[in-house]
Amino acid sequence: MGQEVSQLRQECDCWVSSDLDRDQAVQVQTMAQRRRADRSTAQVAGISAVVKAGYDGLLLDQYGVLHDGKRLLPDTLDCLAELRQRKVALAIVSNSPCEAQKAQSRVEDLGLRPEDFVSFVTSGDLAKRHLQLLISEAAPARLRCLFISHEDHLQRGTWSPEELRIMGLELVASAQDADFILANGVQVCNKGTLSEQRSTFESDASWEVFGSVLQQAAELQRPLIIANPDCVVHRADGTAFNCPGCFAKKYTAFGGSRLFVFGKPGRDIFREAAAALKTAGAKHICHVGDSLVHDVGGAAAAGFDSVLVKGGIHAAELQQHSISELCVRKAVPMPNFSVPRFRW
Repeated sequence: MGQEVSQLRQECDCWVSSDLDRDQAVQVQTMAQRRRADRSTAQVAGISAVVKAGYDGLLLDQYGVLHDGKRLLPDTLDCLAELRQRKVALAIVSNSPCEAQKAQSRVEDLGLRPEDFVSFVTSGDLAKRHLQLLISEAAPARLRCLFISHEDHLQRGTWSPEELRIMGLELVASAQDADFILANGVQVCNKGTLSEQRSTFESDASWEVFGSVLQQAAELQRPLIIANPDCVVHRADGTAFNCPGCFAKKYTAFGGSRLFVFGKPGRDIFREAAAALKTAGAKHICHVGDSLVHDVGGAAAAGFDSVLVKGGIHAAELQQHSISELCVRKAVPMPNFSVPRFRW
């Protein structure tokens, strides 16, 4: 479950972690300093070197590792086949507002075999459980929610207004009337009401629609629940689009302190997926991802080693800076391994 946070921020990234507390932040930074002093990242050609190092369970990020949102990345199927042959247990860990069942269907549409993975855990799963807890605790009263979401929720596999109503929420059109704000997209404010407002935030980061909403929510100390902590995701064509994680920094800048953010780099999502790997027999677990903050930092905070996929979100930065330099800038530990891309 998420925990309220007020000050903890990743200054290099535009979001706040809900379950990374102050003591843990100090621990991670100390770990980062120790790792930089003790060793460098092992730059290996592929995942085979990771398996040979003794890992029998892998936590896998999706975007930038297995696929680009539209198609599988080169070598993904071959690498998964090699891992399957060696009986390496695999689990998906994703900052996706989709629930696991929908995320599983989406990767199947891309050509992956769901049976290759012992578990799918998404930020949407964790956020939904938190919502269900809030709804249960408030019963028989009906909680009021200002919903910020996608215009094309069916295509994206995210919650519809009707699903939230069935869960027991009443959708409202102002922070004043809301018990909390829920964000799993950035295209529509007041989703599911007669006062829906479209926003261009996804493409241009304009605060015209959302700025005043977040300011009022912060001033009234209305909780902000974010089901997708990513700030920016890169499309298959190389363009980037903005995500709800950006709202966290804006909300706290306005003085909001009741912030709940679910997903990486929070510890819960890693530990839940790792528990499934352990149930499947894995004893030595490593996380594979392309984000230094979300994946490397989050895995370290949860107690796991990591592999950085260099061809993902940091590809351009890594043309100009070393992994060590970027880790210093982003205040995260060094990854244990790096690979050019997810290949055997």
